[in-house]
Amino acid sequence: MFTGEEKQNFVSISKFAGERFDLIQAGGGNSSVKLDDSKMLIKASGHLLSEIDENNGYVVVDIKKVLAIFEDSAIIGEENKRKRENRATELMKDSIVLSNDRNRPSIETFLHAILYKNTLHTHPISVNILTCKNNWEEQLKDIFPNALFVKYKTPGIDLALELKKECVKYQRQIGQLPKIIFLQSHGLIISSNDPREIFTLTNSVNRVIENNIGVDLSRYKLTNELTTIMKEKGSNQVISYLSEDGYLTKKITNNRSLFYQPPLSPDTLVFCGYHAVEVADESEAYKIEAYYDMYHKIPKVVIYKGYLFFVSNTLKKAKEAEEVFKSHIMILEEMGGNESPLPLSELKYLDNWEAEKFRQGV
Repeated sequence: MFTGEEKQNFVSISKFAGERFDLIQAGGGNSSVKLDDSKMLIKASGHLLSEIDENNGYVVVDIKKVLAIFEDSAIIGEENKRKRENRATELMKDSIVLSNDRNRPSIETFLHAILYKNTLHTHPISVNILTCKNNWEEQLKDIFPNALFVKYKTPGIDLALELKKECVKYQRQIGQLPKIIFLQSHGLIISSNDPREIFTLTNSVNRVIENNIGVDLSRYKLTNELTTIMKEKGSNQVISYLSEDGYLTKKITNNRSLFYQPPLSPDTLVFCGYHAVEVADESEAYKIEAYYDMYHKIPKVVIYKGYLFFVSNTLKKAKEAEEVFKSHIMILEEMGGNESPLPLSELKYLDNWEAEKFRQGV
């Protein structure tokens, strides 16, 4: 139905945003890739962007059926918002071509259907510092005069109808669809036929706004850097999570040696690996390779450019690792050097224990 490259672009775009707290919080945001003129791959409702992979977290919809919903007389003529939304939701179900585990397409599917081949909708902190202001449009127009600005509407069909109306005006004036769209009190949409522009424009828009308003969120961008390094070491299904736990952040500064101590219990090994690895910058990526050569696994706890990261295949697992590692450091600190770590032979056995592999996969 679609090529490996298209699916790979969809997964890459989704994980790029999903692991970045400055772009996505909780289950927000959505992504899509149009497979051809008739079908579109879109994030499934209720799924995290960071958890999307080649087999899960998406729905394939019929684009023409989605676009036809905009013209439905029962929607256009309906004054009751709830009835209008319910009607659109029912019609959306008929557009589904492929769905794993009875997934539903994102409520923002309408937005994606009228834009370019690749689309990413995020809720960036820097962007929403401006879009939630009274004079949001005026301020953003000064910075991005060629962007599209859409006034607030309830997410779903109402927002999509407003976006379509504004896109028609934009095309009349500019001659093409917008690539940068700001939604009042909501977020940012980046859309392009070139998947590379999704990454570059999302980053550049946020960087420009951060510089303009004097906010530094650069630490969150390090997640993408570290994930890229991990992928270069042969681990494709991985995301990085920046820990901002106050206790752990403090210990990095005043008792960092604890981070390199071996596990004291099975859970520490399973969730956090053998020990943390510190990588000052990209030039020290060889330390990750050395860890892999020794243990045949990538490190799960990494201090990168001075920040603490947990590396896993999902954001949920990375946050679980943060909890386990925090308890590990607390225990070590209270022991004052009197700890009894598990032998390396036991650690290697646990690392290949089928029961724990199953638990980690759930």
